[in-house]
Amino acid sequence: MKKLVLVGLFAGFLAVGSQAQDGASQIFERAKAAHGGAALESLTTYRDTGTISYFDKGQVVAKLEYRQVYDFATSKVRIELLQNKKPIQIFQTLPNEAWSWTSQSGVVRLPAAQAKPIRDSLFEGLFAFRAKSSDLTDLKVIGAVKIGNLDGTAIEFKLNGVVSYPVIAADGTIIGSQTTVDKNIIQANSSDYRTVAGVRLSFLTTTSAAGQPAFELKVDTAEVNPALTDADFAKPQ
Repeated sequence: MKKLVLVGLFAGFLAVGSQAQDGASQIFERAKAAHGGAALESLTTYRDTGTISYFDKGQVVAKLEYRQVYDFATSKVRIELLQNKKPIQIFQTLPNEAWSWTSQSGVVRLPAAQAKPIRDSLFEGLFAFRAKSSDLTDLKVIGAVKIGNLDGTAIEFKLNGVVSYPVIAADGTIIGSQTTVDKNIIQANSSDYRTVAGVRLSFLTTTSAAGQPAFELKVDTAEVNPALTDADFAKPQ
């Protein structure tokens, strides 16, 4: 039994070690191929719905529904938070406009600092892999990282000035991401992968800070290249 365990550990070491010897561009392109390749490059619109659970000391303290819409051609992003299927807060960014809405405040201008991470989401996570490795800047290998019980290699790059820190398994699966904020390790664990219209998407992502769960995003429905209309980005009346 001990011999089998050691053989398994040695095989795992070789897999991770082999990937670590690859260049960052090779690892990026392997991940891109594993998640759809040409289908990912052809992603022009995206829409999904699901739930977000917020944690405190390991316990769920709040749970909301969400809906988000992305139009990459026009750089539009809309994020809706809902309760009992009714919107309670909306955030929307366009190239020259950004606003938020609640039933109490109505539509108000979104400050630049709050609009930036929403706009940046067009160029990070899986969406960053719409690009080619030649489109990236500051692309480099960080090293071996463990996400949950999975081993991967962390790379870092910028796309349109937005930094991504994906962790990629030997088979190209993006198993999550890892970065450090104020000396705390922020780690996202992506799982429950499903293929939608040729694009391999994570339907469950759990983010932890300093080893404690912070929030969990569970996708219920996902649409690749849905036909969007003005109604998808309309301001509430």
